[in-house]
Amino acid sequence: MRQRGATQVVLTGVATSIGVESTARSAYDLGYNVVLAIDAMTDRDADAHRHSIEKIFPRLGETATTDEVLGLLKQVKRDPKGAETGAGRSPVRGRP
Repeated sequence: MRQRGATQVVLTGVATSIGVESTARSAYDLGYNVVLAIDAMTDRDADAHRHSIEKIFPRLGETATTDEVLGLLKQVKRDPKGAETGAGRSPVRGRP
């Protein structure tokens, strides 16, 4: 991913408290900007899901809805100059 210039990952998935959380931790440890689309994940254990979203994910990256992420990606696609000036920045809420 680094060789292709990726600086950010957007995560979704099943097993929020296991699969998604461990992937988010790995991406964070590797220095990627992490965005978690919280309405595009689920877990068999509702309490574990809620704990990951409320307590763990805010420490690892940014949370957003799928619509928010897609809307921001469309903005970047429409304004490629802005994407260049924002290189290395997370598209969610303009955070570095």
